Amino acid sequence: MVNEDTPLPVNMDTFWASGSNKVKLQILLSKWIRQNANNIWPNVELVLSIDGIATDCIAVNNGNENCIESLKLHVEEGDVRIVPHAINIAKHGYKRIVLLSNDTDVTVLGLHFWSRLSTNGLEELWIRA
Repeated sequence: MVNEDTPLPVNMDTFWASGSNKVKLQILLSKWIRQNANNIWPNVELVLSIDGIATDCIAVNNGNENCIESLKLHVEEGDVRIVPHAINIAKHGYKRIVLLSNDTDVTVLGLHFWSRLSTNGLEELWIRA
């Protein structure tokens, strides 16, 4: 079980090596964000999706939650899940995306899908490691 009172382990490499631990932490963070988003980030839409399990993709904004059916993905790898999210927000008029990742796979995927992103209106793709 992973909950708000669970102490982080001393050896984080062991914790992150477990796919099960990652999913449990993501579920915990998703619940926490859904409960607290309106107070911490008013008027900001947050889109939540969890690696490793087929789950609804939920947009949280001002206490309201909406399922984004087009982003209900059956893709385990979080790096790959970034691409449909980026395409989705480009389609919704965003001109700049900043991907926060120190994973080379994200950079490669961003470059590979640049033409599709720009076709959907994206003007700038930044990757911050």
